[in-house]
Amino acid sequence: MSKILGEREGLKLEFKSRDVLNDLAKSRLGVAVVAFLNSEGGDLYIGVRDKDDVAVAIEPIDDPERERRRVYDHLVDSIEPAIDPDEVGVEVVERQKILRVRCKPSTGKRPYAFVTKQGRWFTKRLDARVRSMTRQEIASGFAGDDAPPSAASGGEALKRLGALREEAAQRPVFWIGLEPHDDHGVPIIDPRVREICTHPDEVAQRQDGWNVVNPYAEVELNRGKELHAGAPGEYTFLRVFRRGAISFEVPTERLHWKGPEQHIWPLVLAEIPVSFFRLTRDLLADGLRDELSATRDKGSRFIAQLAIFGARGWYLVGGGIRNMRWLPINPGTDPYPDDDLVSDLLHLTLHDIRSEPDWCGYRLVSMVYNAFNLGEDAMVPEFDRERRELVLQG
Repeated sequence: MSKILGEREGLKLEFKSRDVLNDLAKSRLGVAVVAFLNSEGGDLYIGVRDKDDVAVAIEPIDDPERERRRVYDHLVDSIEPAIDPDEVGVEVVERQKILRVRCKPSTGKRPYAFVTKQGRWFTKRLDARVRSMTRQEIASGFAGDDAPPSAASGGEALKRLGALREEAAQRPVFWIGLEPHDDHGVPIIDPRVREICTHPDEVAQRQDGWNVVNPYAEVELNRGKELHAGAPGEYTFLRVFRRGAISFEVPTERLHWKGPEQHIWPLVLAEIPVSFFRLTRDLLADGLRDELSATRDKGSRFIAQLAIFGARGWYLVGGGIRNMRWLPINPGTDPYPDDDLVSDLLHLTLHDIRSEPDWCGYRLVSMVYNAFNLGEDAMVPEFDRERRELVLQG
């Protein structure tokens, strides 16, 4: 690292000024990372200024650990197929206080794409330059003989998740859905699954908190393919599919607890998604999965989404809660203008769900705040960003 100044960008090396951290969505950082993944891999340094492709200055980053997490979450959320830590890692170079993004592609998963609301961007490197892949290169990548099932099934997973979402959209509900790229063999007839889905203490939920586990819900099996607790229109409706998909909904009106009508109570919004992923973590535990599915861990990928159907006219006020008292910081927030609020897709690996379920929920919730033109600083302080956990009493 001491020799980085004077180094020249090339096929496996690129430098970015720390200014890219000011607005990751507009930085096209994901385009550069995808280009490495679709080529031979390499390293991208953030906090290194270059001139004519040569590193000329180190730009130390304030709070590099926080920025490391931001960059990694941004890349996970914007790259398809879903990446795991073996493919893309972000680390702090302590001495210089800069970031290194390490890219090591999995050949069978190519082509990778950077996903935005405008579409998918397939890029690769040509020496120190990034270029768009040709239509033939993209098609050739998708047709690769060594492509794993997840590479081919991503589109099918998207269709299945869309079907769950559209079914929930028939009524005004707060909905969360998760769909695997491949079958995960959840044994829904196993009594342990029923226990997990009806006992809050089984998944470390607050007994009286807002969560997806309702101990009073009636549990039924549907043709051996689906277990559901509750029913549409009831207090909660949880569905667990044998393939590993999970869907949860609660009437949108339940987002309000205290304060003016049609104001989302922040802890409801925070706790339900976290509860959802804690439940998912336990349902996808090795002890509950069949032998075939347990061998797919390295390629286990999921997509998740959140929606508020019937969102028009609702408010979300930023602030914190202490002793169940709302402390607003932005009382002038405008009401949501559209009928439905649907988040972007969240791309996850099984490792993400198992190791940091609360952070998976945090990432979905942050999309709701963004939809109300609020930043992450407006989210409840009960989200401990250092521990990446939701910390509640009771």
